Amino acid sequence: MTLCIAAPCKHDSPPALILCADTRGTHGTGLVASDDTDKFRVIGDNTSVLIAGQITKANELVNECEIAIKAKMYSHVDPINIDIFTTEILQRLRGAVHRRKKELIDEHLTLTIGMNMAEFLAVARERFSADHYDRIWTEIGNVNLGAQVIIPLLSIEEAVIILIDGSGQVIWADHYGAIGTGSNIAEVILAQKDYDDDMPLMECLYRVYEAKVAAEKNPSY
Repeated sequence: MTLCIAAPCKHDSPPALILCADTRGTHGTGLVASDDTDKFRVIGDNTSVLIAGQITKANELVNECEIAIKAKMYSHVDPINIDIFTTEILQRLRGAVHRRKKELIDEHLTLTIGMNMAEFLAVARERFSADHYDRIWTEIGNVNLGAQVIIPLLSIEEAVIILIDGSGQVIWADHYGAIGTGSNIAEVILAQKDYDDDMPLMECLYRVYEAKVAAEKNPSY
């Protein structure tokens, strides 16, 4: 079971974030797992990013997103314009994810048919049978990022949690976010009680810990 959780709360007066991660990770080709994986990545001076999935692919995804994140660091945002800022960074991150997805598709096609996407589109109809052509498009549709990322951001007024899932969706999460194989169970537990972004630190910490322990009970991972 792998799991990362981010959840907002209040500590004294300013907004705060609880970040929780296990240490289970896969290495190399994904055939070997260990419990010594650091799932925190730091971008800029104070933005901690959580990763899940195949570690090499997660690192490459974070590297692609780093420019977008650094270009719009949250500490410089006027609180009145938080929604505008978040929309802008979502657009930048979607562009970064699309570039990464294109790299993975090109890599898959080069390894399987010896050409990238542009070359495939130029000659596919003439070179491949209808069945082979359809099969290649199905494979392209199944190309996954192989990783998930949580990007938690803070302003002086509000915490924002952005999720990137394995399919490439970039999501502005409501209240809290979870990634990894245990994320579904963790989110179900977190949803059992109404969530308040202004809840005290210790209450939030308990809620996150409760979700983590519940997710660990799943025998399937």
